Amino acid sequence: MTLAFATLAIIIVMYRFFDGFARSILVLLGLLIGIYVFIFLRCLSKGPLKMIDSISDELQKS
Repeated sequence: MTLAFATLAIIIVMYRFFDGFARSILVLLGLLIGIYVFIFLRCLSKGPLKMIDSISDELQKS
């Protein structure tokens, strides 16, 4: 989880230095990490024992 936030921080800093296609790749990578963090926090709020079931339910919904 900390690694995800650290990666997002690095992406935000790198976004200022890149242009064009590289910037769009950074945005897509940031969105993927953001979705991961969102699913992780939603499942964690339901309880650690139900976390695996919640992740599979979230993936089946999408």
